[in-house]
Amino acid sequence: MMPEKCRVAGFLVKILTVRLISPGKVRQAPRGTLTLESCIFSDNQASSSNGGAISISGVSGIDNVTIRGCTFYNNSSAGQAGAIRVSTVTVNLTGNLFFGNTAASYPVIHKASGTVTSQGYNVSDKAAGTGNAATGFASVTGDVFSVTSITFDGDSKPSGASADIKTLTGGSLPSGFPTTYFDGTSRSLPATAGAMKE
Repeated sequence: MMPEKCRVAGFLVKILTVRLISPGKVRQAPRGTLTLESCIFSDNQASSSNGGAISISGVSGIDNVTIRGCTFYNNSSAGQAGAIRVSTVTVNLTGNLFFGNTAASYPVIHKASGTVTSQGYNVSDKAAGTGNAATGFASVTGDVFSVTSITFDGDSKPSGASADIKTLTGGSLPSGFPTTYFDGTSRSLPATAGAMKE
């Protein structure tokens, strides 16, 4: 069986409790490739499980998930992972904004197993690292952590921290990075991490 591929772009998930496969999350089934870009995950809640916005699990070596230019804002979990929970998959992160996510442990990302790798340009209000109170991924060039001066409007649009969230600079966007924001405006350099332009 060939792995299936799925690309989701410009998608807003903003609800108090999602009831798909498990409460409070978007969940990917095994044996596939998933790409999320310029998506907003805001105000989602996993009241009885892990992964406030997304819980990703699959078969090791088969599942591959790429998350680029997305915003994870104000998601929560009663268990682990305020934003994303990862189990037996490879997850690559580029240019995402993580802010205001909470959980009993691991407020941003919890890796139960598998791999979580930053490809750079991610922004978070938490410290870098894989510890219980950190982001859940190690820092690489272009990542910015412990940002506290961001505010959001009702449409999950950030403001107040231009220098901190405009992480995409230089001659060009990273390879494969979305060229438009969630609202369809062109992403020109210097560009804001996440799905919405400041």
